[in-house]
Amino acid sequence: MQSIGRVVDADTVPRVSQRARALGLMSVTDVKLAVLRQQPVWWHGSQYHCPVCETDFTNPGSAAAHTIADQHPVLRMD
Repeated sequence: MQSIGRVVDADTVPRVSQRARALGLMSVTDVKLAVLRQQPVWWHGSQYHCPVCETDFTNPGSAAAHTIADQHPVLRMD
């Protein structure tokens, strides 16, 4: 019998937004690594995007509050 691989339940593996995929980020792990790379300048932005729930933010305070409340990584987009 031939193995067809592992079946992934779409409800347990969050997808990332089209904006994140356009940046080459294909998984939440990719997004988390990108956020870590942005860490030194993350607070100095004016455009933020949550690739998990596809929400945009215009200031670092609301983006950080979303990260804390929902445990989603938020990318600085500018």
